[in-house]
Amino acid sequence: MIDKVRELWETQKITVVFIEHDMDIVFKIAPKIVVLCYGRILATGTPDEIRNNSAVIDAYLGTEHAGAAA
Repeated sequence: MIDKVRELWETQKITVVFIEHDMDIVFKIAPKIVVLCYGRILATGTPDEIRNNSAVIDAYLGTEHAGAAA
């Protein structure tokens, strides 16, 4: 399904909004990420910006991913 979403995005030049909790998938395909926490925007940015955002790490990713991102 992810391949189909990417294909549509690339060939049709459309905006695709999806909600996904598997951050490996999100980091792999999303050029821009908006992270919500309790219905409010916690952070917005590229996968690298989100991966290194301390508020996102604290809320969702934990220290295991923080070390891998460096």
